[in-house]
Amino acid sequence: METQLEEKPINNEVEQIKLDVEKDLVFVFTNTAAEGCEMILPSGVTSLRYLVVGGGGSGGLVGGIFGGGGGGGGGALAQTVSVQPGQVFSITVGAGASKLTESSRGNNGSDSSLVCAAADVNAVAKG
Repeated sequence: METQLEEKPINNEVEQIKLDVEKDLVFVFTNTAAEGCEMILPSGVTSLRYLVVGGGGSGGLVGGIFGGGGGGGGGALAQTVSVQPGQVFSITVGAGASKLTESSRGNNGSDSSLVCAAADVNAVAKG
């Protein structure tokens, strides 16, 4: 089994890790740039298996000193869909919530999404 790993920036901000394992191409988008990015499906791609995970929440803070419980993980969606080469997918990676500086319940992380109208995909994982 031959494996290649290639890292490069997309859209000046979003990091893509491309992992080629046999016949599967795996793209992992990790940067939380506000504008997100787009991915155009290459030739030969007829199905897409995706996992979209929203940004996790922050833990609470009591009295500005004591930590509360840990924050929850973001929502997650996974599915396999039929696609066609050349279809354009919009990708947004949700950020984890910022830490608290005064007493409060934790903050929500931001939403992650994978959207392509032509492929009837509108996957939004809540943060």
